[in-house]
Amino acid sequence: MVKDWNDLRFFLSVARLGSLSAAARALKVDPATVGRRVNSLETTLNIRCFERRADGYRLTASGRKLLQHAERVEHDLLGLSRALDAEEQDVAGVVTVTASDSVSLPILIPALPLLREKHPGIRIDLISSNQVLSLARREADVAVRTARPEEGDLLTRKIATLGYGLFAAPRYLERRGRPSSPDDLGAHAAVDWLEEYPRVATSTWFRELAARCPHSVRLSGVKERLAAAEAGMGIVCLSFAMARGSTLVQVLPEVDVPSVELWMVTHPDSARAKRVRAVMDFIVRAAGSANGRLKQAA
Repeated sequence: MVKDWNDLRFFLSVARLGSLSAAARALKVDPATVGRRVNSLETTLNIRCFERRADGYRLTASGRKLLQHAERVEHDLLGLSRALDAEEQDVAGVVTVTASDSVSLPILIPALPLLREKHPGIRIDLISSNQVLSLARREADVAVRTARPEEGDLLTRKIATLGYGLFAAPRYLERRGRPSSPDDLGAHAAVDWLEEYPRVATSTWFRELAARCPHSVRLSGVKERLAAAEAGMGIVCLSFAMARGSTLVQVLPEVDVPSVELWMVTHPDSARAKRVRAVMDFIVRAAGSANGRLKQAA
């Protein structure tokens, strides 16, 4: 008999992610703790949950049966938690929000002081990541995503459009010259996204454009790409919101760079909690007040 739900929580994370290290990162503990919890569960149930392989952990037949039961327990506990949240009277507590850094840096973070002023009892845990976290499993309460979710059981709302342009540092342009048309990019360097960046229209468009550039550098985060462009590494595709306030100047302003729609997403049960609704209202207002600045250059 399982006496501690946490053992099942650690088991679920390893089963879903396939390794102790990945589960440890998701759970914000060290891998030894994850291994200890899994071993404890196996000892308690007198079964072997995983095959330990060089390429990761794989569920055994017993592990697959346990996974079905563990997911039902998780579903029931999360349902109970959301039901209790819906009965709360105070607008207070922790709300976890996830968004890419291209959204959190120019839109959410600058507006956080206003949220704290209005709702001092709410604590925001903001996860700036391109990883799609599960709202059903409460890995986050609210998400701002750059593509409309396809899951039918989530509440979605379009909140803004993120406009993009091409930018470069003045010293780079002094050294390499300013392109007068996209055809000139073959003589330039590009600051590109890494392959694992989400495939939105903007990144796909620029990656095809950057293929013409003989020299390029690829980075994961928007801050890193902006810094590389400011250091004179090449031409970068950035949102107007991120480029504003930097030392970069726009190039080829006549080029129609694809924009990105921003969608706020939450689970219907989470949206019943007053603190979550307060944060959702805050995100809508923050995006609405910034919407004009998001679509065009300064």
